[in-house]
Amino acid sequence: MDVLIFAVAVFVVVILVAVGIKNKMINDGKITNRSSDFVYYSEFFTTKAFEAIELKNVMSSDSFKYYYKGGIHGNCDTTLTFNYGNMWTAKLTKIEQTSSSCKYQFMFVSWKTKDYVPVGGVQMNMLLTGLEKAFLQIDPNTQVTKKKNEVSTKRGVL
Repeated sequence: MDVLIFAVAVFVVVILVAVGIKNKMINDGKITNRSSDFVYYSEFFTTKAFEAIELKNVMSSDSFKYYYKGGIHGNCDTTLTFNYGNMWTAKLTKIEQTSSSCKYQFMFVSWKTKDYVPVGGVQMNMLLTGLEKAFLQIDPNTQVTKKKNEVSTKRGVL
């Protein structure tokens, strides 16, 4: 009986610490309080027209590196790919450009899960938060819309 009480007490402490860490990250602006299914949505950023070098400069800054420390591959004028080891991959694609506006689509294209939860979910949230801030830095009037993606899963043989 004492072991059960101890186990429950440890479990409660772990949960409280985890919630405290998440709340601190939200209050510090490191992550945004998102629904747990945010990885299933594309975010569309519509901004004023700007040169791709502006986005590259923002993403090269120390403030962006605070949000994302993984690899970035590609070209700001077309598609950037973000990798977090082999845990997940995301893409930021320029889908429209006019003389007065740009539209980019951001989506997580693959991720590993454990117990139906994305592995590296906090880092996914940090990247998305950093991108939102990057676009707002370029254009404070950036408009963001979301659309649910069609997601397919791969299951192992066994």
